[in-house]
Amino acid sequence: KTGRNDRQRRHDAMNSYPEPKDNQTLGLVRAACGANLYDVHILTELSVPTDQNKSTERCLFELPKKLRNVVFIRPGSVVIVEKFMKTQENASILGEIVHALLPDQVDHLKSVPLW
Repeated sequence: KTGRNDRQRRHDAMNSYPEPKDNQTLGLVRAACGANLYDVHILTELSVPTDQNKSTERCLFELPKKLRNVVFIRPGSVVIVEKFMKTQENASILGEIVHALLPDQVDHLKSVPLW
């Protein structure tokens, strides 16, 4: 059963064109690690990661509870992530996924000089 809030969040996720803010950046999902954790490659340049520039360290980001049943993320998805401030207790989790982008939203970011 889907509540009104879930339908509204799904509508907002599909029909908006989010852009990364100052403390947010684009990332490419490499793998789903379970427990709503995703291994994300941070996109610092315009290129998609290849075997030569793919880092070996794991950058784990979590999917917040409000988006867990609203968006579905798989390897290869483009996401907007926000990093946490460094803490000792959750040193392995670097931040959270703010938006999962659809192909037309990625095209919008490529047309704007943000990508």
